[in-house]
Amino acid sequence: MADLEQFRRGYLSASTFARRAFTEMERLSSDEFWYRPARNGVKKLVEEILPLAMTAKFLDIPGRRVRCKYLGESDDPCDGAVTFKGGWVDHGFLNPKYFIEVTSAQFPREHLKREALARYGSVFEDPGIYREGSKKKGNDRIVSVAVAQDGDAVVTAVAEWVYKAVRNKLGRSYPKPCWLIVAIEPERPLHLSEWLTLVQGFPRDLVKQDFDSSFLVHTGVGAVYHAG
Repeated sequence: MADLEQFRRGYLSASTFARRAFTEMERLSSDEFWYRPARNGVKKLVEEILPLAMTAKFLDIPGRRVRCKYLGESDDPCDGAVTFKGGWVDHGFLNPKYFIEVTSAQFPREHLKREALARYGSVFEDPGIYREGSKKKGNDRIVSVAVAQDGDAVVTAVAEWVYKAVRNKLGRSYPKPCWLIVAIEPERPLHLSEWLTLVQGFPRDLVKQDFDSSFLVHTGVGAVYHAG
């Protein structure tokens, strides 16, 4: 079970917030990480707190010191908040506080891939992955096969997931000002040119009414990019 209350009690420095998030991640069993049960806080730890922690660390520099807090309950208006102190605020480049909304952009059948990894230790990157049999009867198995892909298939798929994830966040009543963090889960680490493609293709026109700024995060490799 993940201890989420330590991230909610008050604002923590970016380094402390990240250290605690990383410690909680390292305590997870492999089954907890792959299955990510919602009931014990693991899903929120992996898909909301960890991206927030990495973004806070990315933003925390001299003259722009960051403190952050996780919200993330159903009655909260968003997933978190960050505060800034230093020259960037004093000179008007940043507001002292921003609310944060976190979303995941991932393969629609990502849960099947993770379950296959937990059960079998490996899985093919198959867009057609499926479950055969019945979990209730105990005779199910997850089926994936090796498929050939074009060289740009990975980044093209991620861009589509990002667009859908962003679109699903629009039109809600977020507190202002608010930033959006999009956590991506590509099938492999992206090259710098692929990150450039994602940043350049980010749907800024869609998000600008709801969010003042957006970030792309791949927690698996510790990559954070400002998307506009």
